[in-house]
Amino acid sequence: VGEWDLYYDWNCTGTYYGPATIVFQPDGSYYAYEDGGEGYGTWTVSAKRIDFIYSAYPNAHYTGTTSSTHAEGTMSTDDGSRGCWYADKR
Repeated sequence: VGEWDLYYDWNCTGTYYGPATIVFQPDGSYYAYEDGGEGYGTWTVSAKRIDFIYSAYPNAHYTGTTSSTHAEGTMSTDDGSRGCWYADKR
């Protein structure tokens, strides 16, 4: 829960973009914004696994591991894009 800085790299090239600000709400929803764009979705954490999905097509789906201050993993979309991401809590 709280505000995190999210960095992402479509195709896992080693060049990360961002940060996008992502705010995880206690009710399992989140919102994110970057450069005037914004999005919404849902998230869950089980043990040290995080899973969050963007609500609009192409429904970016982020999965990975998390601690209290850092998370990282991979992402994919319904249209076949893939990538890597990490986030740090503010």
